[in-house]
Amino acid sequence: MPAVLALQVMFTTGLSLLVARWAAALPDVANLIRMSMRIWLYASAVFFSFDDLLKDRPDIQMVLEANPMFIVLDIVRDCVLYATTPDPMRWVWLGGWAVGMLLIGFITFWQAEESYGR
Repeated sequence: MPAVLALQVMFTTGLSLLVARWAAALPDVANLIRMSMRIWLYASAVFFSFDDLLKDRPDIQMVLEANPMFIVLDIVRDCVLYATTPDPMRWVWLGGWAVGMLLIGFITFWQAEESYGR
């Protein structure tokens, strides 16, 4: 669980840095953040499992399973609810998302560092 939490914190920190730059430039982005976070919550299968719903559509299921928050939930469910070892590819995907988003967010935020606070 600590490893999943660390990767999730890396991902969300990078995403926060990226969105902070957008919100600093365009204040209306703050309204879009609330709506998009709610859509993302429901698309991450927090309240339901979509395995049975999409077994006829593997292409859509593959896109939904690439969602980084779905991967976090899937790993936690495997550990806590099912007491099984998560698929190693899930760790690779989550690690890629976490490191990639942290780098992109940090670089994007850092590039506009001089414009903040004006």
